[in-house]
Amino acid sequence: MRLRAVPLFVLAALSVAAPAGATDRIVPDSAARLHVVSRSDLAFTVEVTNPSDSPTRFDAVGLYFVPDANEPQRLGVVSAADVAIIPPHASLSVTLQTLCLDEHREAPKETAHYTLASRRMPTALTNALAVAAHTGDAQRAVWRVREQMPMPLIGDHAQLPPSPVKPVDDQE
Repeated sequence: MRLRAVPLFVLAALSVAAPAGATDRIVPDSAARLHVVSRSDLAFTVEVTNPSDSPTRFDAVGLYFVPDANEPQRLGVVSAADVAIIPPHASLSVTLQTLCLDEHREAPKETAHYTLASRRMPTALTNALAVAAHTGDAQRAVWRVREQMPMPLIGDHAQLPPSPVKPVDDQE
């Protein structure tokens, strides 16, 4: 089972929680909030904050990031370290490694702006991607799984081709 308390060396990275900013997003299935600090290629440095009075669970696997309207590629966390338990009013700084979720879309530009999707990837897709991520070529394996399991994700509207224009029939 993946649920374990955060090891002592990770607890050292915890700090007192700062007030939530406008760019913070609620982590799906958690009381935690996530703020993207920076992105370098496919790695996101994030701060995960627990604003509640109780410990909260943070599991990165299944989270994905959606680009702004000008960028097509979504980036997903398909493999991560153990689940973290964040104490009340504390935060954890962590780097999340992602993979491109959309083979047919352009690679992400370094200047692209990303936000955390408001829901996780579906469980069946998350589990299949987690298995695929442990193969020799994780990126290709992820694309293969996505092709075999075309489940809808936030941002799918950007990949739909424009609707064909129907000719007007003047004889009606």
